[in-house]
Amino acid sequence: MPIPLDELPEVEHNPYHPANDAFNKDIRHVQNIIMAAQRQMKPKHVKIIKMHFAGKKNVDIAATVGLTPQTIGNVIHGAEAQRLLSLLVYIEAAVEGPTAAQRRAVLTRIMVDHEKKNPKIALAAVAEMNKMDLNKHAIDQGGGPGQVNITINQSTFPRTALDG
Repeated sequence: MPIPLDELPEVEHNPYHPANDAFNKDIRHVQNIIMAAQRQMKPKHVKIIKMHFAGKKNVDIAATVGLTPQTIGNVIHGAEAQRLLSLLVYIEAAVEGPTAAQRRAVLTRIMVDHEKKNPKIALAAVAEMNKMDLNKHAIDQGGGPGQVNITINQSTFPRTALDG
């Protein structure tokens, strides 16, 4: 593990370096807590928890590590395992960023707070919420954000050699 930069006096402190960002410091802090939690557990139990966190079924985990599904269930429900699982869920959510519901809540607060004193900001928040709805609709319809699906009637425009 590398030496923390604050222990290297010859390295100038750069407030704009990503390592000095508060979010990145928080992520590293939680990663250190996760590593400490893993060191307190048996390596096989850590492997079980990571496989469970990845969505594997107890039967599949049992076959991989050579234990019974019941033993896997007991390991997963242990206090140390539950703590590690909670930490993994926490850091995954932090790394993935805010959910659509959280973004919508922030935009709603911006809209309400600025409705009377600065309507342009309120309208910009509404526009962002509308974009979110449009992108969600496009994704639900099988497209992607900002994509348009075009269906070509094959009887009107039959395939040609150029279509491949």
